[in-house]
Amino acid sequence: MFFFFKQKTAYEISACLVGSEMCIRDRRGKEARQAVCMNLSMNMLGLGNAATPQGMEAMRLMEEERKKAPCVEHDMYMLLILNATSIQLIPTTVLALRAAAGSADAGAIVLPSLVCTAVSTAVGAVLGLICRRRREARRA
Repeated sequence: MFFFFKQKTAYEISACLVGSEMCIRDRRGKEARQAVCMNLSMNMLGLGNAATPQGMEAMRLMEEERKKAPCVEHDMYMLLILNATSIQLIPTTVLALRAAAGSADAGAIVLPSLVCTAVSTAVGAVLGLICRRRREARRA
């Protein structure tokens, strides 16, 4: 229920997920954030193959920025984690395969898929943050 107290745009949400303070600040950083948003949005809609070029572009732009600001490294790791676990709001590929195979109820997979991908994304994000904190503690 707490999701409805404050509405956020996809841009704000993805910026929070890929690093609470993205170190990317200049014009190229804006391009990287846009690529990250597109990648995460496409993954949420179940368009994994379409999301890959955006993810690769985001990583390329973030790698260029990492040379200037090393703190971008965590954002790169978090994007990789979120891209691999990718919460699926609409699992279009699975729905299409089930429909093509003649499933009686192709949409029955939507809720279980949403729950499983939400859990895997949450676990991945938490483990990524734990690793970041441990790494920062070792550096200090």
